[in-house]
Amino acid sequence: RRFFAQALEKALGRDAWLLVMDLDGFKRINDTHGHEAGDAALRAVATALRGCARDTDVVARLGGDEFAVLLPHPKQAAGEHVGARVLAEVHAIADADPRFAGMGVSLGLARLDQAHSVDEALS
Repeated sequence: RRFFAQALEKALGRDAWLLVMDLDGFKRINDTHGHEAGDAALRAVATALRGCARDTDVVARLGGDEFAVLLPHPKQAAGEHVGARVLAEVHAIADADPRFAGMGVSLGLARLDQAHSVDEALS
């Protein structure tokens, strides 16, 4: 998380994008199947995120069921492409394991060229 915050701070004011995501239905996984199942879901999503991101992107877990990808690329289409891949991967994870049924993801994509702080970029 610290490395991600440092990378994000360096990207502020530049032509870069921030993709922030929150898992939907995650609490139900923990409540119904236990924290081991929740941990397995987090690991599966983290692995999928690394697979969706490009070599130049920075992937991080922000905490709980929140993740982010820093895309140091000026084109919005790159962020939209990664976001679409993430949506598909999370749905595939949910479909592959009955414990994760109903898990989804909410995504937000923000430009960093007008952000002045890490907190501002994340909000």
